[in-house]
Amino acid sequence: MTKDKPKGPPGNLQAGNLQAGNLQAVDPLGDIRNYAIELWNDAGSPEEKTWEDFWHIAEETVLGKGRDQAASKTTKKNQEQPQRRIPDALQELLESTKEPLVRVLVSSLKRTLSDHECLCLDHILSNHCIVLEDSTQIEIAELSERSNLLALLAGEYDSSFIEQANSDNILAIPDEAKSKYWLDRLEEVTRKDEPLHFHDRNTIQRLLDEIASNDSVKTLRFIERRAVLD
Repeated sequence: MTKDKPKGPPGNLQAGNLQAGNLQAVDPLGDIRNYAIELWNDAGSPEEKTWEDFWHIAEETVLGKGRDQAASKTTKKNQEQPQRRIPDALQELLESTKEPLVRVLVSSLKRTLSDHECLCLDHILSNHCIVLEDSTQIEIAELSERSNLLALLAGEYDSSFIEQANSDNILAIPDEAKSKYWLDRLEEVTRKDEPLHFHDRNTIQRLLDEIASNDSVKTLRFIERRAVLD
């Protein structure tokens, strides 16, 4: 028996969602889109939303997290979630710094980041301008600047780096050493220039959503960087 494809509004694939040109590459069989439309229908086909609003839940399901888990998320998505407590070290950083970007990221993410999250955050920062409610625009195109920032937020490092630093406490490792570590990591990623995978896109979108939800952030504007040829 063949199940008819659910119908729904087409969506517009604007900034913050998938780009129309990448849709075929990301979802070649249309499975994610079809299930997103199904979720939109199950939610009562609200006029104020499109199937795109259900994309992330659908994507997690298709990528193997299970339809039951996604359905549970759909049921609970409007329930109030408990506030995440900022770790003491990040809270001290938040209270001591005047750097707008550091304040936005710490207050948005409220945690130290894994290696993968750091690389995804770097992808965001290298391709977006963060516009604050007071119209301040924040861009950091330089690798060195981004590595300094990741040194403040990262909570995961390679074991060889920890051994070389002679400290099991990441907070005790000098920021200069951590910045150098991230500069080397970012340069390595830049050299490899590998395409984004599904889990990369999921993490990038999750981080984008967390940053965009900050009260001080007006929008995140995508910037198309042009490669500089030697």
